[in-house]
Amino acid sequence: MLLAIYNIEPILPNDKTLQIESISIHSTTNKIRKHIFNMQQLFFLKRDLTGSMGLLRHFPLDIVNTVMDELINYQLIRQG
Repeated sequence: MLLAIYNIEPILPNDKTLQIESISIHSTTNKIRKHIFNMQQLFFLKRDLTGSMGLLRHFPLDIVNTVMDELINYQLIRQG
């Protein structure tokens, strides 16, 4: 499956303080990948994933950006 992602510039965190949970980075990145690959739609905007109602809103933004960059580098998702 090939997904296309648009507007992938890093999302800046808002003024709310991020509560960093003591979760291992490895398991968090695996969860993010699973969420992305289980999506029903093939085309999406990054802000739709990380926005206030987004699928990945509960994950730290820096880890989400890292996972997105990794998937783009491995050509598992495509940047539009």
